[in-house]
Amino acid sequence: MEFKIRQQQSRIGELKKKADDAFQSEFSQYLKREIKLAEERIPEFADPVKSTEFKHNAKKVLSDYGFKDNEISSLTDHRFLLVLKDAMQFKNAKGSKDLSVKKIVSAPKVIKAGFSKTDSSVRDVIKTKIGKVRKTGRLEDAQDAILQMITQKK
Repeated sequence: MEFKIRQQQSRIGELKKKADDAFQSEFSQYLKREIKLAEERIPEFADPVKSTEFKHNAKKVLSDYGFKDNEISSLTDHRFLLVLKDAMQFKNAKGSKDLSVKKIVSAPKVIKAGFSKTDSSVRDVIKTKIGKVRKTGRLEDAQDAILQMITQKK
């Protein structure tokens, strides 16, 4: 009976070892694939000189957001690196230019509320005055219409 138990335990150990080996090989293929995708999409990641600087800045930004070193080292997805790159660019752009201190150069022109006369409304006023001259024939109405035309042409 003990012999069968030992045999089963050794068989279980062998199966665990095979499963671990399969997981390790699959995970290493996954990492290679993710590194290749990261190098294709992030030029700084592919360049050995810029890569160290990118990794240092990434670690600093992630630390600022509260990530721990073990969490940072466990990140493997290239999409997360793309988001991280955008966050780093945003922080750099935000740090270089503080928009809250920007002064207003000149205040915008204030427009008063109410009805403003347009050219068409001025023409309508002149037409009504000319119509009034035709109806009444009075000299004062004609002078008023002519005066309105002269003042609007200036």
